[in-house]
Amino acid sequence: MAPSGENTLLISAFDGPRQFVEIGENLFRQVDGKLKIAFGKNADGEIYNMFIEGLPFMDASRIPAFESGFFKTLLPAFSFIMFITVWVGWAYRRKEFKTMATDERRAVQLSMAVSGA
Repeated sequence: MAPSGENTLLISAFDGPRQFVEIGENLFRQVDGKLKIAFGKNADGEIYNMFIEGLPFMDASRIPAFESGFFKTLLPAFSFIMFITVWVGWAYRRKEFKTMATDERRAVQLSMAVSGA
């Protein structure tokens, strides 16, 4: 979606690029068709979502970063790497574990419990 030089809005999300002209505040009509698109504002007056005529049950809106697919993939991957690092480190140093001071052993046990959780 981008403004064109002809004071129209160019959207290429459909079966091909289409131009829309503004017919009202945040309301656009297709130049060579009947399709209409409306944009909604939030409380701050910023454009928040887009509604397409003919699809009243669906709107296109930006989602917060923590709800994105990237974040939903990154967090479990990072957690898994931390889990593996703690447990492999413990397995590698398990003989040293018996000779550690009480506070050090508790720290290792706590890190294992947290990574397991």
